[in-house]
Amino acid sequence: MGAHHQRHGGAAAAFRWSVLLNALLTGAQLAIGFGFGSLALIGDAIHNLGDVVGLLLAWGAERLSLRPARGRFTYGY
Repeated sequence: MGAHHQRHGGAAAAFRWSVLLNALLTGAQLAIGFGFGSLALIGDAIHNLGDVVGLLLAWGAERLSLRPARGRFTYGY
């Protein structure tokens, strides 16, 4: 049986919400961490910032995958 690849229309919304919520969490952790002098919260905020960057890279790759096949990229991106 052949593999069928389906596009899920909710992927962009899921990435958008994930980035937004993680960015808000990161901002809150930084503010509270600096406010209370908590190195643990600041460290976790930096970790979450890395998660946000990873989500943004994945979102960009997902967007590139939507481009059609043409020319040199015969199977798309």
